[in-house]
Amino acid sequence: MSEPEFDASEFGREVAAALKISGWSYREAGRVLGIDQATLHRIAHGGKPDVENYVRLRHWMGPPIGSASPLSVETSEAVANRFQFLVPAASALIRQQAARIAQLEAALRPFALVAEHDIGLDEADVDRFRPMTRHNRAPLLRVGDLRAARKALS
Repeated sequence: MSEPEFDASEFGREVAAALKISGWSYREAGRVLGIDQATLHRIAHGGKPDVENYVRLRHWMGPPIGSASPLSVETSEAVANRFQFLVPAASALIRQQAARIAQLEAALRPFALVAEHDIGLDEADVDRFRPMTRHNRAPLLRVGDLRAARKALS
């Protein structure tokens, strides 16, 4: 009995579907899976993967659809083992996002303070506001943007 031939286009469709479900871009998935972004794109569009990338992707996606018996159910331990390699990458992404959020909060804080101290309830969100500065060259700001900054930090 001969081995079934590898269908790169079918595998590519599986990869594309897994990427869509995960919500990851080629760049994000490539970074997490350790596969070059261009290589991942080529594979998702029907290119034949090398053995190492096939193993990484198959490990990430699980067995091919229809290959497992409906009675065989993966244990939670098997699922955890299959996705164990994602934990360090996910932790790194979470740390990056937390640092970015801290930067954004620091950038919004002065605007929130202006909204808190210098804007009254009688001003509409579309009104323009010029913060007081030494030379008064500050740009006009929308009251609604200042209130949004304040709300984002509360």
